[in-house]
Amino acid sequence: MKGKLKGKVDMGKGSGRPGGNPDFGTKYKFDFGNKEVRDQALTIRFSARELAEIKEKGGDDYRDLCRKAILEAIQAM
Repeated sequence: MKGKLKGKVDMGKGSGRPGGNPDFGTKYKFDFGNKEVRDQALTIRFSARELAEIKEKGGDDYRDLCRKAILEAIQAM
């Protein structure tokens, strides 16, 4: 819709909002303490009951619980 907005500034895609924080993503980063960069995703489908049980037993770290269980299963093969 470039050029079709009346009375509004068309900033195009990826330009961010005016006055945004230029240090975002460089100065302000989360450090999860991981030894390796975790930049790959794996999607697994669970039933609602299974996912609720995983979250109940894993707590806030349920993703790490799943990751550890998968890696342990692979090591045991």
